Amino acid sequence: MADEGRSDLVSTTDCLEAVSVLKAWKNFFFVMILICLVVLQVSFWIVDANLVEPNSVPAEQKQDGAGFATTAEAGLINLAATVEKAGDANAPAPAAADVNAPAKKRGIEINEVLHFEHIAWVIRVFNFVLILSLLMYCLSILFAVKVSLVGRLGGINHIMRAFFLSLVILVLAMPWQNVFGSVVTGWVFTPSQLVALKAKVDQNHTVIMLALYYLRFAGLWAIILGLAILAQLRTNRWSKATMRRLGVL
Repeated sequence: MADEGRSDLVSTTDCLEAVSVLKAWKNFFFVMILICLVVLQVSFWIVDANLVEPNSVPAEQKQDGAGFATTAEAGLINLAATVEKAGDANAPAPAAADVNAPAKKRGIEINEVLHFEHIAWVIRVFNFVLILSLLMYCLSILFAVKVSLVGRLGGINHIMRAFFLSLVILVLAMPWQNVFGSVVTGWVFTPSQLVALKAKVDQNHTVIMLALYYLRFAGLWAIILGLAILAQLRTNRWSKATMRRLGVL
């Protein structure tokens, strides 16, 4: 009897440690999935709103002697013109132009900060992180299923539902269009695919094209996000059920 009690205690301790480790990694990968989904969706809306132009290259600023001389000469000419207009009765008009000048300069500086190459780099990196996080999230839930079955921890209903939800999320997110072409598509997209679809929608600006376009990039994203939250809630219920079964709660 003493040996059986000790064996049960060791088994319970091992199961508790396994559950705690799986719970920590599962939550970590879930947070990574949320971050990737948000960043990729923001990148899509930046391109869709024409805040960046495809294949735009940051302007190179050359500070050579000729450029400096040209700038100085232009400054002297502008200064002379301003002095001549200072005594004119219509002087308030240039003043209004000077007020608007800083705003234009600020607008140019903002546009020069972000370019399509930056967005493309962000999309590629977070695509990789998203797919990797989804795979690890599914594996962590699968291991949780095995621990629950072997240790008879309970909560099988919750963890099995979470596992199948994670599989559905993985299937919806995978870039199947890279393998099967236009037959089937997933949510994960490359920069070239985004630009090509946006150009196609701009050329054929119909209701059906707009609906398919935004369902592809925004609607499917909302479905994946909702399923991910449901899967995480199911795993939290499983964790509480196992803790109650082990006598922790």
